[in-house]
Amino acid sequence: MIQSVIALAYAMFIQLVQRGKADLAFATPLAQYAIRQVRSGRQLGTRLNRNDVSARCAQRFHGLYLERLDQADSETGEWKEALVEDRRAGPAATAIARLDFAAWLRSLPIRLRRIAKLLDEQAGSTLCAA
Repeated sequence: MIQSVIALAYAMFIQLVQRGKADLAFATPLAQYAIRQVRSGRQLGTRLNRNDVSARCAQRFHGLYLERLDQADSETGEWKEALVEDRRAGPAATAIARLDFAAWLRSLPIRLRRIAKLLDEQAGSTLCAA
């Protein structure tokens, strides 16, 4: 994180110099602004993508939380439960999501359904590719 702040502050300094405003480049305001930018998810050389659920800025903006499904217990089917669980959804919406998920699995071709079951058993992507 420190490296990101330094890189962003340096890039902002270079922009000020290129615009002929080097006299406005003070270390403390540049550092404070860079810290705020990095904490909000900004990275040097990338755009903010609030539509990508894996982007930290999108998670903060939309109030999302990503949970890893590859660490769920395959014997109890926790990954399926986690997939349809939503704190804002009521019991009816959760039941509908479970039915939709089961219907989606049934709609898959046999090959893809086998892959999903192998991944459910934490077989790993190498075994599934074979």
